[in-house]
Amino acid sequence: MGSVKKEIVFLGDTVNTAARIQDMCRQTGDRVLASADLIDRLELPPGVAKRSLGDLRLRGKGADLALYALTRAPQRARRAEAAASREPAPEETRVALP
Repeated sequence: MGSVKKEIVFLGDTVNTAARIQDMCRQTGDRVLASADLIDRLELPPGVAKRSLGDLRLRGKGADLALYALTRAPQRARRAEAAASREPAPEETRVALP
């Protein structure tokens, strides 16, 4: 019974933190927020940009949590990302435009 209670407490805190991050979306006006811990663990897909919101206090939490807003990268940045990710043909020469 003790291990079940520990599991509920552990998972309950994770679910609670996710709900608090979701609440923070309403306050910041951003559609998607992620913790810095999550951002550090994954590679953002092409076309997704992150913007630091700094350390924010979540309701009911004792410590601040570093959050990022995730947005679509500007179209110019998406094109540059896509071009950088493809391998040039041997006879192809790239020219950087300002």
